[in-house]
Amino acid sequence: MARESLAAIDPARILFIKPSSLGDIAHAVPAFNALRRRFPAAAISWLVFEEFAGILEGLPGLDGVIVAARRGGWREVLRAVRERRFDLAVDLQDLFRSGWLARGSGAPIRVGLSDAREGAGLFYTHRVPVPRRTMHAAERYGLAAEALGGRFDPADGVLPVTPAAKERVDKVLQEAEIQDGVPLVGLAPGGRWKTKRWPPERFALAGREIRSRLGAAVVVIGSAGEAGLCETVAGGIPGAVSLAGRTVVSDLAGLAVRLDALLTNDCGFMHVAAAMRVPVAAVFGPTDPDAVGPYVPGRVPTGFGPRSRSGLPAPGPGPGFGNRGTGGAAARVLRAAVPCGPCRRRTCWHLTCLERIGADEAADAVASLVEAGREKQAVSAAQ
Repeated sequence: MARESLAAIDPARILFIKPSSLGDIAHAVPAFNALRRRFPAAAISWLVFEEFAGILEGLPGLDGVIVAARRGGWREVLRAVRERRFDLAVDLQDLFRSGWLARGSGAPIRVGLSDAREGAGLFYTHRVPVPRRTMHAAERYGLAAEALGGRFDPADGVLPVTPAAKERVDKVLQEAEIQDGVPLVGLAPGGRWKTKRWPPERFALAGREIRSRLGAAVVVIGSAGEAGLCETVAGGIPGAVSLAGRTVVSDLAGLAVRLDALLTNDCGFMHVAAAMRVPVAAVFGPTDPDAVGPYVPGRVPTGFGPRSRSGLPAPGPGPGFGNRGTGGAAARVLRAAVPCGPCRRRTCWHLTCLERIGADEAADAVASLVEAGREKQAVSAAQ
């Protein structure tokens, strides 16, 4: 099939492959929504790893979820995708295994990106050109949707909050004795790579300053595996509460929209919060915020140097799920200018890029985000 005919196809069954990780799945939602609009009558199934499947609960327009185990069980997954007789497979994971699954699905049309890794492109019938090397993940995924004739809207990435998730989050916050009318600031000190983790004592220092300056309640957010880290941070902030392990993946979007601001490392929850239009102050070390930063459609806000910050408000109002503070979104990236970055290294003996970012800088960023949200609310109320 010629490339020119790709935008003219009319598949009845579509396999959307984006199994991981949490932030990447959030980034892929605008591309999924573009395909949903482009093919309104098609049945679309999303292939996702079981630990992340909850983030898709209640996603409008999603007809099915194919859950895969990260290790093992691939024969069962291959059988499941073959049984559904897909006409089109869209692979946004860009790795050998996902490309192999696209080919194994039997779909006659298989679309992926030209910069796919591990030889995944060999399994595609159509490779969509990626025009430049540094491109935010959300916009990169959108290229595939556009090649298929979809209207890609980068701001169309709000994640679902089911009634059950809202109820669970309400219960968790009630048990934590979080009071209404008080600014609520989240801290997310985790991250899959150790080199992404700003020192926990800096989080605690920033948290104390945020609590003092804003009169805010502070919650520390992380997975069950990060409970020790989160307890350490919470223990350094009077009145702070660790929520690590008290929520599940399907609760994260609902938890995010309850925050007035989030101070975070480069981690999955950062991307969930950004997708929900929650103001985010993000500490970046070895990774490139232009490619994987908290997403602001059209541009990723970045700051260089220990006292240099900039941010852009995301367009449009905040989601209507009980957002406590801002009615919009903004992002600040806290990043030190170092000659070795962004290195993307998972090991480092000095971590200068993180050590140069001070707790006062982080507290300033969060305070400015919360104050900006209050000003927007006041303007909206006066209109």
